[in-house]
Amino acid sequence: MLPSIEPVRRQRLFETVERVTEIPMLILAAAMLPVIVVPLVIDLSSGATVAFNGVSWGIWAAFAAELVLKTCLAPDRRRYLISHWFDVLIVVIPFLRPLRVLRTARLLQALRLFQLAVVLSRLSFSWARVFGRHGLGYALLIGSAAMMAIAAGVTLIEHVEPSATIDDFPTAIWWAVTTVTTVGYGDTAPITATGRVLGVLLMLVGIGVFGLFTASVASFFVESDARKSSDTNLADEVRELRFQIADLRRELAIAQDQADG
Repeated sequence: MLPSIEPVRRQRLFETVERVTEIPMLILAAAMLPVIVVPLVIDLSSGATVAFNGVSWGIWAAFAAELVLKTCLAPDRRRYLISHWFDVLIVVIPFLRPLRVLRTARLLQALRLFQLAVVLSRLSFSWARVFGRHGLGYALLIGSAAMMAIAAGVTLIEHVEPSATIDDFPTAIWWAVTTVTTVGYGDTAPITATGRVLGVLLMLVGIGVFGLFTASVASFFVESDARKSSDTNLADEVRELRFQIADLRRELAIAQDQADG
């Protein structure tokens, strides 16, 4: 810990670290989605598995370093850990994988799905904080990644059910697109409880993306009007200053003539 740093300086350091790490950690969280999802839906070779594990542990190390540093600098460490529970779980979950109880494939898949939900929670929180007003392109990118991840999770859960209408990844993508765009043809839908929970999460993603799009469009027009008003006021102020400068020059010229006379 860092007990020697006074509270004010520690608060400033915390805010600086949080500001500097926001975008990089958001990108790493988005990169973590395919690292979790691909091994769930594709049988990887041994070499690919090693590569994915290496990337996974590299991202985990970055999250662990961020968590330790921010916890040390946070004014209220306990409150920080509670409010950033998803960061704690992202760091803790990898340690659960080697446990004997999780060596069955189904339980390991369940753990990966839980990890996927935690990462999506982290993405949602960071997305709302970083791109609340701007960065619509980044938000669309993250929303698309979340849609793909949820579609993969639903495929994994639903395809083993005999009466499932979502039995492969392309069908899951079709269902995800119709759901996130609120079209909802109704030809495909999850039938398991877990699949429906992921469906609700996907609906929230769709609401968030389109809500942000609407807010961004409204913000664009409001800021455009404000900018025009500001430009008009600035032009008026510049014109007034020019008149004042002209008056001053005339007064100086008169005073100079009187002094010469």
